[in-house]
Amino acid sequence: CTIPSALQLLPTTSSAVNALASTDMDPHTALVLAVMAELATPDSFWQTFKETWPLKGPFDVLSYWTPEELQELEGTGCLDRFRADIREEEFFRMRVHPIIEAHRDVFGEGVDNSAMFRLANALVMSRAFRKHGKPCLVPLIDMLNNSTEEGRAVASLEFDEVTGDATVTLIGDVAQGEQIFTLYGRLGNAR
Repeated sequence: CTIPSALQLLPTTSSAVNALASTDMDPHTALVLAVMAELATPDSFWQTFKETWPLKGPFDVLSYWTPEELQELEGTGCLDRFRADIREEEFFRMRVHPIIEAHRDVFGEGVDNSAMFRLANALVMSRAFRKHGKPCLVPLIDMLNNSTEEGRAVASLEFDEVTGDATVTLIGDVAQGEQIFTLYGRLGNAR
C-alpha cells in the first residue's frame, strides 16, 4: 500500500501552510500547529482523518500528568527526555501564542488555544512517524500499535527519498480479524 506525500499531514499539506511559512518553528511544533489548524477547521480536507483521532481524554502523555505523577518518574530517563513538555505552558506563551494571534483566520476565534496545543501535541507525540528526520502523520498507519513480540503481523513503513510517498509492507501472514502492528524499534521505556 502506498500513501502519497500529498495525503500525509505535514505543515506543508495543512491549512496552516501560509501561516507557518514565515516562522522558524522546529518541525515538531510546526506539525502541532498544523494539527491545531485542522482541528479548528470544520470543513478541513483532513476531516475523515481527524475522525480517527482520539479527541476526548484521558490522555496518558506526560503533558497531561499531574506534578505528583511526574514525580514518580524521577530517576528514569523518561522525565529527563520530556522536560520540554513540563514547561509547555511557557513555550506556548512565548513561541506559539504569537503565531496563533497573528493568524486567527487559520487557528480560530475564541478557542482555548492552550488546551488545543496540549491536545495537538499529544496527538503528534503518540501518532507521528519520522519522514526524512521530520514528524508527519500518516492516515491509517498512525493507528497501528507497536509490538516487538515475535510472531505478530507487522507492517513496515518506509518513505521514498525522492517523492516522500509512504509505502506500507506487511511482513508475515495475517488471519482475518487479526490486529496488525508496526515496529518502532526496540526502544527503551523512556522512548
